[in-house]
Amino acid sequence: MSFTEMSDEVKETAVEGDSHSGKAVGLAVLRVFRNIFIYLLAICIIIAALIFAADRSNDKSIFGYRYYTVLTPSMEPELSVGDLVIVRVCDADEIEVDDVITFNPSSDYDTYLTHRVT
Repeated sequence: MSFTEMSDEVKETAVEGDSHSGKAVGLAVLRVFRNIFIYLLAICIIIAALIFAADRSNDKSIFGYRYYTVLTPSMEPELSVGDLVIVRVCDADEIEVDDVITFNPSSDYDTYLTHRVT
């Protein structure tokens, strides 16, 4: 092997090494941005959850859904005391017979009842 052939081989190795190190730097930068994005997203979700939990309004909902806890055994055996009920907010026109609904029987109180429509 001549000196020219050896120098060409060394040049090719150097060029390949540069492209691999460039890819490695690019991947490292991508990982850093991905981690920053994931941490910021997690922080935003935690802050939103804390704000939602701290809100004492009865009209709060997430994407049109609300949650309540069953306090009495009136719906047993289907719903037991302590069960979590997730309710979709809808108009009264959408309610049909045999639907299970949660409603406020009086606007004066913060009490909600869950019953089946008959």
